[in-house]
Amino acid sequence: EGPSATYNIPMALRLTGELDREALRLALTDLVMRHESLRTVYPVHENSPHQHVLPGGPVELPLTDTTERDVTRLLHAEASRTFDLSGEPPFAVRLFRLGRQAHVLSLVIHHIASDGWSN
Repeated sequence: EGPSATYNIPMALRLTGELDREALRLALTDLVMRHESLRTVYPVHENSPHQHVLPGGPVELPLTDTTERDVTRLLHAEASRTFDLSGEPPFAVRLFRLGRQAHVLSLVIHHIASDGWSN
């Protein structure tokens, strides 16, 4: 199908209260370290894709300040992203800050990393 968001599985979690962003980033890093499928890419070699597991490392947790009014649009943009599976892990995360005690965590996973049939 080419570059498309058709096979994305988006999730948004509203987080209220004090947020320890570094603890959240470390938890996401731990998750990716434990699950190779979240750091597997599929480069093409001799006209055929093959699996290549990337080494683990710290997960980046980009932070975007926004408002309640704009967060839906931004979440839709995250859900609509395309993954270049030949070199990009099939997992993306972004944190939206709505206020000091209000955040939304966006997680987007390509189905290749989340369903049992694709790996």
